[in-house]
Amino acid sequence: MIRDTININDFIILVEEAHTQEVLVESCRFEEPLIAVALYGTGNVHLSMNHGDTRNTYDNTKGLALSFYADDTVDSVHTIFPEKPLLCLVMATAPPTEVGVGTHFPRR
Repeated sequence: MIRDTININDFIILVEEAHTQEVLVESCRFEEPLIAVALYGTGNVHLSMNHGDTRNTYDNTKGLALSFYADDTVDSVHTIFPEKPLLCLVMATAPPTEVGVGTHFPRR
């Protein structure tokens, strides 16, 4: 599994790629709260987003665009198969804080 990160201003770009000869299960968790968009390429892996007792699964990730919120309590689990490599690009940033809410759009 290859994971590269690129930092641009307040954004983190995460590039994930995995080719395997046998079934590989990879789990990752983010250390800080973030909002993100994940774009899946030609690979077609099984994805499970787990938070406590809640589990959202995706069996066909080829061409999938997925937006999500995650923190240190959310597990992203990819199951990668030999004939279905993982190719994913994640763009993430920190969510707005309560202090910043409404500062750009005044309340009426």
